Amino acid sequence: MDGLFKTKPLLVGQNIVYDLDYMKDYGIRPAGIYMDTMTAHCFLYPEFAQGYKGLDFITSFYLDDVPYYKDEGKTWGSKTPDEQLWQYNIKDAVHTLRASYEIDKQLVSRGLAKQYQAEILPLTLLASEMMERRLYVDESKRLLLDKLLQGEIQTTHDSLTQVVGREINTESPKQIQHLLYDTLRLPVRHKRGSGSVTADENALRELRVHYPNPILDLIIKERHLKKRKSAFIDCELEDE
Repeated sequence: MDGLFKTKPLLVGQNIVYDLDYMKDYGIRPAGIYMDTMTAHCFLYPEFAQGYKGLDFITSFYLDDVPYYKDEGKTWGSKTPDEQLWQYNIKDAVHTLRASYEIDKQLVSRGLAKQYQAEILPLTLLASEMMERRLYVDESKRLLLDKLLQGEIQTTHDSLTQVVGREINTESPKQIQHLLYDTLRLPVRHKRGSGSVTADENALRELRVHYPNPILDLIIKERHLKKRKSAFIDCELEDE
């Protein structure tokens, strides 16, 4: 990989900054990046940027011949055979590359290829550099943001409790499924691939399109706020 990275300046990846952050631990640096399928897709379809930029959506959107497989990655752990993990990773790599061909065609046909390379891709490199150098955190500001975000979470949760008429845990799949499918009697959504009942974000967004309801908005909002708090406020910080 080190040899390929040094000699081939046409690296393609999905949310490539995330992977490059791991690769630097092995001293591996890319000679150049051709495309991040996530940012290129969002550049083509900014209306899909929120919630529809994952490889699961990109694969289904650009590749008609790929059965849904992303749930296979949910079983990672000591009980999962290594070969299953390898197959999952190979699918991710191959389908990301194949999707990039289709994205590239659309960038070219819409006259956006040069703009993507000139304006969007440099931001990917900048983000990668920022991740590598790290940023100092002002502890007082972090605590202030924590307080503000916690207040917004509580306000959203109170609104949800008032609308639903009872306390509900938005992180509990059972409670949310019961609310959606038993109380509100919305059409049951199933996970692609496994067929199991789900109330994940994709299901919530699909339901919201066809059955607008403030309860769906509040569930999605509270989950997003909690995710931001977990990812950006409660995250473990490195020493200097």
